[in-house]
Amino acid sequence: MRMSLRSWLCVPGLIAVLTVAGCGGGGEEVSIDGLVPVGGTLTVDGKPLDGVVLTFVPETSVNNRGGAGKTDAAGGFTVTHLNQKQPGLP
Repeated sequence: MRMSLRSWLCVPGLIAVLTVAGCGGGGEEVSIDGLVPVGGTLTVDGKPLDGVVLTFVPETSVNNRGGAGKTDAAGGFTVTHLNQKQPGLP
């Protein structure tokens, strides 16, 4: 399957959106088991993306597989830790 030029042009935009979505101001709430809630809204040109699977892969892994989430119709997502099967990332 070949990706169109338009699809390739969206990739840097998605990376930028995910980078900015990961940046927040203060007040991180850490749960008892050390996981931090992670979620947000994924949009391109102001329009929500439905059904996109987001995967968060740690740079180094010590018993940590990262997490994943899938966007809903409004572009909203919550990341689930792959080891714990519960919301959040370490």
